[in-house]
Amino acid sequence: MHWHFQLRPAGEEWRVRVRRTTYWALSRDRLTGLAAAAGFTDRGRRMPRETGFFQPLLVARAGPSSGLAV
Repeated sequence: MHWHFQLRPAGEEWRVRVRRTTYWALSRDRLTGLAAAAGFTDRGRRMPRETGFFQPLLVARAGPSSGLAV
């Protein structure tokens, strides 16, 4: 179990929100497989040099069987 701290602006002040959470380290293949099993299509990766984000991102399209509004 890990602690997640979030600072949120509240007018002239800052509020702290604290939550407990669990993190899982998933391999690329495992994460892609879970996305496929959930019905996501057009799965791909975007690397930090492309996005400016500090780690790779999985991008996918919500397919008809994903249960998500498109």
